[in-house]
Amino acid sequence: MILAHESDRITRDAVGGDDRALAGLAGCGNLVVKLSSWVFDAAAVGPRSVVSRLLDLFGAGRVVWGSDHPQVRDRAYCELVALAVDAACGLDPATRAAVLGGTAARLWFGR
Repeated sequence: MILAHESDRITRDAVGGDDRALAGLAGCGNLVVKLSSWVFDAAAVGPRSVVSRLLDLFGAGRVVWGSDHPQVRDRAYCELVALAVDAACGLDPATRAAVLGGTAARLWFGR
């Protein structure tokens, strides 16, 4: 489906689990992956490792953070933000800024 719509941007949650399947999708240049608390919770590794792996596969221009608010009801919005900031804390400032908001602003709001 992704390849059939190469002119469209497709965003999906970067779910934990089959890393080979996710790696296979990395070659689809129109696919953007979204990090969220749900993704971090489902992963077999810690949030920082999830971010690192996705950046290796997709690059900062195709990885975005999303809070999943208001669907996530087991923690406050500020906790969702704190989880993302902590997961991105080891990144260089430009990559951290891209993942935590810059890429989303560029992709969806042309900023």
